[in-house]
Amino acid sequence: MKTLILALLLLGLPSLATSAHSVSLGWHRAGYAKTVSLRVWRQKGQGAYVQVKQLGNNATSWTDTAVAAGAQYSYYIVACDAKTTDCSAASNVVSVTVP
Repeated sequence: MKTLILALLLLGLPSLATSAHSVSLGWHRAGYAKTVSLRVWRQKGQGAYVQVKQLGNNATSWTDTAVAAGAQYSYYIVACDAKTTDCSAASNVVSVTVP
């Protein structure tokens, strides 16, 4: 099994921005193949993490508009190779409470 190595770093404040209706995430792009997709995972409160978005390999940001005011969310990203389905280790986790 081929191992996909990737360094993803979700940026903390100020690149993690919130409003009453959205959370904006930003990260540094690593050098990876064109067949890689980025998968954003989100946890609401103490619930389970669920995949909420799949992005192309050139993405460096995404805004989550499906959030509720007053709720706490945590996010991480993994990069997955579409050809082999191998995925990187998860990025660091960032957490925010939506105002």
